[in-house]
Formats: sequence, structure tokens, C-alpha cells
Amino acid sequence: MNFTVSPILASLTVPYTPPSSTFLSTSGFLVFFSFSILFLENLSNLLEQGYGIEETLLICKDINDHPSIDTILQKIYDGENLTDALLDPHLPPLFIEFFTFFSMRSTISDAIKNSLKIYNEIYSMKKKLVAQMTYPLILIVFLLFFSLFATFILFPKVTTLFSSFGMNPSLSFTILFFIIRLIPILIIGLLSALIASCVYFLISLKKKKFWIIERYLKVPLLKKYIQKYFTFKFCLYFNELLEDHIDSNTIITMLNESMSQSDIKIVLYEIYIRLKEGEQLENIIDGFPYFDHLFVSMYKMFLKNPDQIGSMRGYLDISQEQITYAVNKFTKFFVPIVYGFVAFFVITIYIAVIIPMMNVIGDI
Repeated sequence: MNFTVSPILASLTVPYTPPSSTFLSTSGFLVFFSFSILFLENLSNLLEQGYGIEETLLICKDINDHPSIDTILQKIYDGENLTDALLDPHLPPLFIEFFTFFSMRSTISDAIKNSLKIYNEIYSMKKKLVAQMTYPLILIVFLLFFSLFATFILFPKVTTLFSSFGMNPSLSFTILFFIIRLIPILIIGLLSALIASCVYFLISLKKKKFWIIERYLKVPLLKKYIQKYFTFKFCLYFNELLEDHIDSNTIITMLNESMSQSDIKIVLYEIYIRLKEGEQLENIIDGFPYFDHLFVSMYKMFLKNPDQIGSMRGYLDISQEQITYAVNKFTKFFVPIVYGFVAFFVITIYIAVIIPMMNVIGDI
């Protein structure tokens, strides 16, 4: 099939990519989201240039045939406005959450742009974290398969070989066999517990079961990470309105009214209720269980000198650096440990298996 690019498409800042029938099956989850971002960027650009809603969507369909376009067009033909029509399940859920917020206070093109800006910040951070955690996960999988290979293939064959020569396995061989048999059990057990805990937390977050999240907050190891998640996401919204020179109390009211579907709703609602009861925002966030100490300190500094500091952008930048540093630190700590385990196994196998076998061969 031949695709032609109309003169209108030449004005777009996003490069044209012909649609592919195998796109979703071959490119996967991350590329699908990139496809969504491309569609949304084109939609925003064309609306900003003054094109009508229907012709904008038809142009976007020519650029890349995103599965949402037909659904959005049908909703518009049925009488819905574009804001409601864009709340489509084919678009990233996090983008929809941001768009719902921004569409209440700006034009559709601005709402899409602002939503994409925040979405891309979070998406970029997630990609970095995934990239940094890939190597440690590969090492864990290698260690797991190495121990399973040793347990079910290598050691039984060595034991059989020793028996054929009338030898009993050495004490070091027996101890090593016992240790290596424990490793897959420990790895699978720890990974299962970690995955189950994360899934349970995410389900609780999605279903807004905040009494369960408060239990997680009581675990010292998890507390700082949960606080960072809630604080960072709250500050993303808070800072956007703060940069528009809206006062803090009004921001909380606006967020509480517009973020009913967000997973930070419990934070907003609790702050809002306490504000209505007459407490000062500075006093509320001081010791607030969902906020980390860095945010509290930086917000107090902002209150003392709002004109000079201007916003809470500094907190967001520092938080991203903290998360990256924490992952790097974990990687630098974890990788040598795995290398140490592998080296220990290789040396012990040499001592417990190879040397006795060489002695047997020498006696023959």
C-alpha cells in the first residue's frame, strides 16, 4: 500500500511514520505508548494551528492510524465534546488522569501539551529505572538457573560418577550441594514475596484501599519509597498551579475537586478537610505521613521567600536525582554480591568436584 503525505503534514513537528499492520504485535507495550504520544502531540499541534476537531482527527488518522481515533470520532458524531471523547481506554491511563485535571482550566491543545509534559517526565524516569534495574535482574535470573542446573543436572551426575568408582562424595561436596539446593528456594521465595507485595500494593492503590497503604507506611523499609511516590505525584500537580501564581489553599481546593479518580485523592482530601477546619497548610504538611521530609522543608523555605524561589520545581528535580542515585547505589551494591556468589560456586565446585575427579583419574 502506498501512503501520501498531504502538505498539511509538513507543518507538523513530529515526523511522519506510516502505519504498520504488525505494529502492536511486534513492537510491544512501550512502543504502543510512544504511538499514543505521537498521536496526542499531532492532535495538540493541529488544534493549536486552528484546524477543526473533525479534520484534525482525520489528519491524525492519515499520519498514524491509532486505535483511539475511530472511537473518538464516533463519540464526537454522537454529540460528545472532544474533552470527554479523549477519555479513551486506548490512551495511557496516567495521561488521562493529567488531561482530566488540565482540561478543567485551559484549552484542549494546552491541556494535551501540559499533560504530555508531565507524562513524559514520569515516563522518562520509569525508562531510566527499568534500564538500570535490567542488569541486576539478569544476574538474579542467571544465579537462579545456575543453581537449578547444579541441583538437578550437574550434582546428580557427579554423584553417580563417584558411585561408579566406589567413592563417597566428600564433605565439601555434600555441603555445597545442600547450599545450592537452598538458593533457588530462597530466590523464588523472596521474588514471589516481593512481587506479591508489590501487586497487592498496586491493587490497593488502584482501588483506593488506603487503610492497606497505611499499613505499608508502618514498614520502615517501604515508608520512604511510598512517601516519595505520593509526594512526587502531589508536587507535580501542586507545582503546575503554583507556577500560575495561584495561592496554596486554592490549589488544594481545586485539586480536591478535580482529582476524584487519582490515587493521591486520599492525600488531597485529608489536607482539604483539615484546611476547612482552620489549620494552616504549613502545619498540616509538617509531619503529614504521606509526605517526605525534603518536600516539607523545601515548602517551608518557599513560604518564607515565594517571590525569589517561585515554585517547587527544585523538589521535583532533586527527587528525580535521588531516585536515580538510589537505584545506582543498589546496583553497585548488588552486582558485586552476585559476582561473589558466582565466584564462590565456581571455586567450591572446583574444590569439591574437579579435584576429587582428577585424583580418581590419576589413580587409574
